[in-house]
Amino acid sequence: MIVKSVVLNEAMQEVFQNQLEIDALALTVAAETREEMARTKGADWTAGAIPFFGQELITGSRPTEWCMSCDSWEAGLPLS
Repeated sequence: MIVKSVVLNEAMQEVFQNQLEIDALALTVAAETREEMARTKGADWTAGAIPFFGQELITGSRPTEWCMSCDSWEAGLPLS
């Protein structure tokens, strides 16, 4: 499975993009082991996992620290 991450700034301009391949079967197996917990915690709790894991995916894929206040890489690299 290909997962594409895009981060937009407040002006809705793309400031970061990444694409990676994830083993869909392994992801499904991991999710199945947590199905009962997710059902017990409810839809609101489960929905909160989407932005959490999205942020984790972006954090793990960026090559250096992100400077949100200046919309640039701290290393000074261009965004495009």
